[in-house]
Amino acid sequence: MLYWIFQFVDWKPAFVDRLVAYRQTLSKYGDRLDAFTSYREKLNRYREKLSNSGMWGEAIRRPSETTRVGRGEDEEGEKRKAKWAANATLNFGAVIAVAPEDSPRLPSLIEAANLTGIDIQVPHQPKWTAQSVNFWRTMESKDHKGAVGASPGTAKGGLGHLNALKWFVDSGMETALILEDDVDWDIELRTKQIPRLAQSLRTHLQKNATQQSGFMSQGTGPWGNTSAWDLLHIGHAGDFGVNAETSATPKDVSHSPEYLAAMQHAVYRDDTLPSSHDIHPLMRPYLRSMGIIHNHRVLQEPRRNLNSWAYALTRRAAVQMLETAKNHTETNNPFDVFLMRSCIGTNSYDNFTHKPYLRCWVLNPQLFHHQFHLSESLITGSLSMASIDAAGYAQAKERWEVPNVRCGARSGAFHWKIGVQLDIFGDEEQERLELLQREVVGKGQCLKDWKQRFNISNYVDVEQPTRNKDLRRRGNLRQ
Repeated sequence: MLYWIFQFVDWKPAFVDRLVAYRQTLSKYGDRLDAFTSYREKLNRYREKLSNSGMWGEAIRRPSETTRVGRGEDEEGEKRKAKWAANATLNFGAVIAVAPEDSPRLPSLIEAANLTGIDIQVPHQPKWTAQSVNFWRTMESKDHKGAVGASPGTAKGGLGHLNALKWFVDSGMETALILEDDVDWDIELRTKQIPRLAQSLRTHLQKNATQQSGFMSQGTGPWGNTSAWDLLHIGHAGDFGVNAETSATPKDVSHSPEYLAAMQHAVYRDDTLPSSHDIHPLMRPYLRSMGIIHNHRVLQEPRRNLNSWAYALTRRAAVQMLETAKNHTETNNPFDVFLMRSCIGTNSYDNFTHKPYLRCWVLNPQLFHHQFHLSESLITGSLSMASIDAAGYAQAKERWEVPNVRCGARSGAFHWKIGVQLDIFGDEEQERLELLQREVVGKGQCLKDWKQRFNISNYVDVEQPTRNKDLRRRGNLRQ
């Protein structure tokens, strides 16, 4: 008996010490839990304050929501997608199409705009005179010191872009997205792709401003502080940092992670991209060589951003481009080279020396791409196919989609317009449009057999009008 008493006396101090240690550990974790609870309450108040003030919804989106939003798998996902979706002008002041009023591609453009809920303005474009055409051709010749000037078709394309820029400046808006009328885009452009791009740009601009000033910068809208950028190039053939227009192979466009690290860039996830196999044959090795995994895009500094299929810009940038063109300085044939020089300035390809005057960003892979069967257009007037287009032509023909677009709104699968009058919507047309908006665009489902799936009989497409005097709803001709 005495043995057990002495054993307990010897063991008690150690037990007490261990009990005290456990209590101290519990107290420490309790303090951390209180701090976390306080932080969560502050975060909820901040989110409520943002919501009440009408600021953009994605400002403090959690990473988990970035990958889950808009999958159409549950009711909560659908609500999130509606909350984060861009507005009808993709959160720009306007979406502007470069096209003459009698362009045969306008009906398809307006049909796709209605399908995806995008409001596109089509400014009135005058009939270009020989004097106007020679104006652009003279600029090209002057830059190249006597070289042969631009073709009339290319000159008209450049004048069309200048006309759109002037309309934008005269409108008084601060931002605009300018499209050529043969571009295609994904059915989820408004619901997923634009919000994710805007979030990536905002985050990067805020990070840069914080590093420079030492305090957190507050953006001023969906596209961040518009005084911190001039042009977003989101519709092009691919900026690979080399001249891929004349000749290019996967080896030519392959770089290294150091190549990307040497420039400003932001990589973000986007699961609306096609499968890795269906990415453009030159874009795929370009991204892989820099360590960018599939289902990701990179917003980067431009190196050779040719093609002017789609670009967003600020009012300041439009004024500068118009002034440059007016003074016959730093311009070239065609317009996309003029745009590229505005962004990158001097380059070894054309031996033209000047400094860039726009702060530009280019997106790889791009959001907009021109349609091959529509590219012999009133915009360019060209019948040739660049090397980079030729590299992706077989793939595009097999997929029946433009490069790097998973489910094109203008792929030909989602026709809903029956009559030739674009400004008149019949009951049957309205029902078809609402069905496509709900089942295809709303749920992100690429239902190319939608007419069979919903027991809708096929119809024979009628000849489209060659002149459109008044395009209501999502398309407007401006006089």
